[in-house]
Amino acid sequence: TETELEAILPAWRELYRRADANFFSHPDIYMAWWKYLGSGSGWSLHIVVLYDGDRLVGIAPLAVTKRKGFRILQWAGIEALDYNDTVVESQEYQAPLWDAARGSTALILMSLRSPRICFSRPKNSLR
Repeated sequence: TETELEAILPAWRELYRRADANFFSHPDIYMAWWKYLGSGSGWSLHIVVLYDGDRLVGIAPLAVTKRKGFRILQWAGIEALDYNDTVVESQEYQAPLWDAARGSTALILMSLRSPRICFSRPKNSLR
C-alpha cells in the first residue's frame, strides 16, 4: 500500500545513497510513479525488501497488474521509467532478494526486463 511504501522511504533513500544504483532506482521516482500513474491504473505494489538485522540491504521495486485474467509481476513504473533495477548494498544480496520475489505465492507470471540482468549458459549445456 501507499502507507507501507511511505514507511520504508527513509530506509530506501539511505540504501540508495550506499548502493551503486542508477537514477531511475531512486525511491522518490517510484513514489511519484505510484501517486500519479500506478495507483489509479490497476497496479498493486509488490515491493520486495531484504533486511540484514535492522538495516535495509536490498529492494526490488515491483508491482502487479492483471492481463487476461493473469496476475503479472513487473517492474514498478515499467511503462514510464527507462531503467528499472534492484537496489542492493552489495551484490551478495541480489540472489536472496530475487529468491524472495520468486517466492510470492500470489503470483502466476513474472515479466521482468533489465539491461543489468544477464543470463548465461554453462559451457557444457545442451543447445
